[in-house]
Amino acid sequence: MLARVKLARGEVQAAEEVLRSVVQQSPQSAEPRLAMAELLLQVNRPAEAEKELRAALDLDRDSLRASLGLAAVYYTSGQREAAGEMYRKVSGMGDTRFRHLYGAFLFNEGKREAALQEFERLAREAPDDRDARSRLVSAYLALKRRADAERLLESALRKNPRDVDALLLKSEIQLRDGKLGEAQNNLLEVLRFKPDSSAAHYLLARVYGLRGSRRLQLQELTRALQAGPEQFEARLELARLHIDSNSPRLALDLLNQAPASQRQTATFLVARNHALLAVGNYEEFAKGVAEGLSRARIPDLLVQDA
Repeated sequence: MLARVKLARGEVQAAEEVLRSVVQQSPQSAEPRLAMAELLLQVNRPAEAEKELRAALDLDRDSLRASLGLAAVYYTSGQREAAGEMYRKVSGMGDTRFRHLYGAFLFNEGKREAALQEFERLAREAPDDRDARSRLVSAYLALKRRADAERLLESALRKNPRDVDALLLKSEIQLRDGKLGEAQNNLLEVLRFKPDSSAAHYLLARVYGLRGSRRLQLQELTRALQAGPEQFEARLELARLHIDSNSPRLALDLLNQAPASQRQTATFLVARNHALLAVGNYEEFAKGVAEGLSRARIPDLLVQDA
């Protein structure tokens, strides 16, 4: 906690000294080394962070935090093979939140068939895991195997017509095909069963946008954010509409309310720079451009994962 306070004040060396002392006092504990690695990553010293993460894993080979951190460091430093092995390890550590990471790594590396096999395996081993099914559907669509995706969703809906996740995915496919009426009906059905579905409100906003219903589009985007403040796409789209409607101050306020994790991405910074430019805040705009350029070197997904 003391190190965090010092780091927040910009006292990097003092924060590092605090953590070094804890490492020395507890040489057999992985936690201080993990904290040190996180500090080093924050101040852009990945090579030193890697050493601390390796040391933490030597002390606790089952440390999920250390494994995740090391995988991200390997990836951003170009050590793809090592990153893949680490993501494979993380995926097999039993935490359902991260079972998909090895498949996501393979997909991101362009090894899409191998990734698809991994997603199929995960869905087969956990048939009730809707997230695993959603990833498999997305992989099918990316590989232009729409029939497989639709067959999987139809099977799920035969078992449970109120499966809102399957209805959402089906409506998204219909939206891509321009079947706006069918997509709208399915989304309204989702909202009947789950009125606070942020994703359904967002997709319904897209339907209204394609139909030229600006008022309903704004309404559904607002509801999407009320239901899920983390809904990144809805926030960006609503901000864009405010700028287009000559209300850039509303757009800037909306973006400033984004969760901290979203503010670190290049996509967010670009959107905020547009709003700053529209309101005439050129000083902040210049700072935002500089930060955006630095962030653009790191993929958004990796920033969020790390």
